[in-house]
Amino acid sequence: MLPIRFATRGGKQKIVPATSRPLQPDQVLISALRKAHAMVRTERGLPILDSAPDSPYDRNILRLAFLAPDIQRAILHGRQPLHLNLEAFKKVDIPLEWSEQRKVLGFGETAIPCSADQIP
Repeated sequence: MLPIRFATRGGKQKIVPATSRPLQPDQVLISALRKAHAMVRTERGLPILDSAPDSPYDRNILRLAFLAPDIQRAILHGRQPLHLNLEAFKKVDIPLEWSEQRKVLGFGETAIPCSADQIP
C-alpha cells in the first residue's frame, strides 16, 4: 500500500500525500532490536555486556539497544519513518544524545528530553 490518496476534482485525478499511513511494523528491524537487547543485561541500572559481539553484524545492531525509548517503541509499533529500515540504520552514525537521535533518524522533536538536555 502506498502512502498516497487520489483526490478527484471535476473528473481530474490528482495525487496528494496521505495524511496518515497504516502501521507497518518492520519485522527485520524488530528482530534486530530484540537481538540487540538480548546482548545487553542491566545491573544496578547500568548496561553490561558479558562479552564482545562475535560478528560485525552483531556489533552493528548493538547500537539499537541504546536508542531513545520512544524511538524503540515507535519501531515496535511500526510508526518509524518510512525510510528507516535496518539497512538505512546500519549506514547512519547514531549520536548518544536522544534528542539528536530523533533528528538524525527523522523522528523530529518529541516532548521526552534526554537527561543531558535538562541541564541549564
